[in-house]
Amino acid sequence: MIPKTLFSEYRGLRRENYVLFFGAIVTNLGGMVWALVTLILSRKMGMNAEQVAIVMTAFGLALLPVALLGGRMADRFDKKRNIICMDIATVVCFMICAFRPLDYLSLFIFALGALCQNAEAASYDALIADINPTADRTRAYSLRYLGVNLGSMLAPTLGGLLFEHYLWLVFFASAVSIGTSTLLIFFLVRDTSRAEEAEDMDVYQQEQDGASALSIIREHRILILYFVAIALALLSRQFYGYLIPLDLVALHGESGAVLFGTLASVNCLLCVIGTPILTKLLGRFPDVWRLIAAQALTTVCYLLFFLFRGFIPSYYAMVFFLTGGEISLMLMQQPYLTSRVPASHRGRLFGITTFIGLAVITFSLWPVGKIYDSFGSNTAWAVILIACFLSIVVSVWLAFADRKAYPDARRI
Repeated sequence: MIPKTLFSEYRGLRRENYVLFFGAIVTNLGGMVWALVTLILSRKMGMNAEQVAIVMTAFGLALLPVALLGGRMADRFDKKRNIICMDIATVVCFMICAFRPLDYLSLFIFALGALCQNAEAASYDALIADINPTADRTRAYSLRYLGVNLGSMLAPTLGGLLFEHYLWLVFFASAVSIGTSTLLIFFLVRDTSRAEEAEDMDVYQQEQDGASALSIIREHRILILYFVAIALALLSRQFYGYLIPLDLVALHGESGAVLFGTLASVNCLLCVIGTPILTKLLGRFPDVWRLIAAQALTTVCYLLFFLFRGFIPSYYAMVFFLTGGEISLMLMQQPYLTSRVPASHRGRLFGITTFIGLAVITFSLWPVGKIYDSFGSNTAWAVILIACFLSIVVSVWLAFADRKAYPDARRI
């Protein structure tokens, strides 16, 4: 009865959404290799912490142009074909990694496959926008996000079990999973035609084929404020996986790693349960106000941790608010953008959003880590909390500016 109630929120969507949902489950079930990258670099390839950081930073820098290229591809070429071609390239790369010795060439081939996976992200987001009318997009993006979390629940555990003696099988399983998802999309996603819009909801989505992405941003200057708000939201969110593990180990010793792993599992479970619930609850509010909710919940999460560090039950309360913020942010991002920009430019603007998110992640870890090492945990958390409060202020600013810039979008 409970699953039926939860999933009833997704009834009535176009058939292709359910194919993409199952594809997301299968792909992320095989995503165990992503959870093991740090261990592969350190344990299997003998890198120290500094070398691992350099490799991860280099990969983050490589992702930046890929995000923009992927957005351009989504607007210029058939989105379904983009996804299939990039998936095939990833499968080939992972298969090669599975059947050759682990060395620096294998690392390069794996990175190439990972870049191909990231290049298709804008095509996925733009395809969902195409096949769903504006009124259905929040539920459609929510359904795919739910599939990602369902698939991700077992991936780290399976990867951990196979890591020591069967690492090749981790690459092989990831390749098979992505390949299975590709076949589902190839055979079952047949209708990728753009959904018809109600006249009042189509006012901002008329195609402008001759315009560049920069000209669209100049025409809709509020998008700059949107990008700033999203950057601050992503900046605040990423430190959950960076500062909190450091503090947990400092406070609880070896038990800290176990605690963080437990919190990650609880987070994943809450995402699965909470996604359809919050989709229904927040669907009643304008999408921009979901960003305010996301940042308020994230700020409460960090305040709980900051004020009650050492008190283990508070950690699980913290994860409850973190998950709510995570889901709320997801429910805002793509629906907001797709209802306010020309359909011909969705991919490029998704690519710019991804670029900004990756840049924030790549360039913010080192300075915050330096603050943590030099001035201590309290100072680092003070910086993060200031960023959270600033994010709320910018989000409220965006909400009021949005009412003037997009008056018809308030009904979406």
